[in-house]
Amino acid sequence: MERGLAITPHSLSFSSNLVLRVHQIRFFSLPCASGTKVHVTVGHTTVMAKATYFYHKTHVASTSTSTTASTSPPPPTFDPSVEYSYLAVLDPLTSSDQAEISTPRVVFVLLQLDREVLCPPRSHVVCSRLDTDVNKHVCRIAFHGLVDAAIENVATSIRIGKVKERRGVVDKTLDDPTVVIVKDLFRKETNWDVFRGLRVQNVRTKCVGQLDGPFGKAGKVRAVFPKDDVAVPGDVVVLRFTKILFQDKHDRSLGQSPTIYNDQEGSATTFNEDKGLTGGNKSEGGSTSAALLASVECEKKCRTGLVERLKGETAANGSNPSVIAAGLFATAEEAVEFIGAQVATDAAEVGYVEALFGKAGKVRVVFPDGGTLAKVGQTLRLFEK
Repeated sequence: MERGLAITPHSLSFSSNLVLRVHQIRFFSLPCASGTKVHVTVGHTTVMAKATYFYHKTHVASTSTSTTASTSPPPPTFDPSVEYSYLAVLDPLTSSDQAEISTPRVVFVLLQLDREVLCPPRSHVVCSRLDTDVNKHVCRIAFHGLVDAAIENVATSIRIGKVKERRGVVDKTLDDPTVVIVKDLFRKETNWDVFRGLRVQNVRTKCVGQLDGPFGKAGKVRAVFPKDDVAVPGDVVVLRFTKILFQDKHDRSLGQSPTIYNDQEGSATTFNEDKGLTGGNKSEGGSTSAALLASVECEKKCRTGLVERLKGETAANGSNPSVIAAGLFATAEEAVEFIGAQVATDAAEVGYVEALFGKAGKVRVVFPDGGTLAKVGQTLRLFEK
């Protein structure tokens, strides 16, 4: 049986990028990572799409049980002029979540379809994980929602900010006690002009200063702090900023909210250009042994992703030599900087990023010491090289 739409000519256009508010299915038990593919059903059509989840800090879902429409505020809708926050993983709903969270977060998703589809305004979209093992008898419908917007160009029509961190160390102070020299914040070849004027924080004193200019040709920079901040050599200096996803390569502007050093959400990804990916609150003398990797707080110390599929021949003990990881990176350009970085499973099995897998930020992770027993859908954590 063939199915289709009967429409007036030119009344609908084809769309390849859809934005909708996420309504999760409580029976779906797997986490959904940004960057992974989902099956999207619109009308009679089902296509694959890359999902990127995001939210706005001021948007909360209504918990009112009143049936009077006039007493309930209108639900938040997508606004292309607003800057949203990137959400790495959409965790599954549980009964405890619904009981404990009185103001649940409103989450949106950007669906980048593999091919264009005809999508009437406010169409009902169902997103599923049809690649789940059919023998496990689990719910495969992840979430649904009405189309808030059909986007033609994601680079200009949506703003999703991802918080990142760089960390450096005070190398020395100058005659002016308010000016310090910071090292390890940039490589010597880094075009640091995009960072000029951004605010930095002294981790020990919590005082906030500003990047003033380069110092020499080795990647060191000058930072100016208030007079009441007494920085000493060895103090850790953190630079936290927001990078907009899907930006044009020629538009590398970075942003900082007024409260970026007060937020305690732990969503920042820390990157030291000489040492790779690090945790946001890594202590001195930290070890990257398997025992420590398993005990680190993910949201503050690492990136998290999911095992999307297993690769290689399965051994007699059920282990596989490598896996395909999704959700660790938003783009292939971002992922290529972390080739060789360490990755750990919840069972403290340690591997490394061997290569890119496609162009959606997925990577192949190899576990050289006996493989991994991780299963599809389980969490992976990426640490420094």
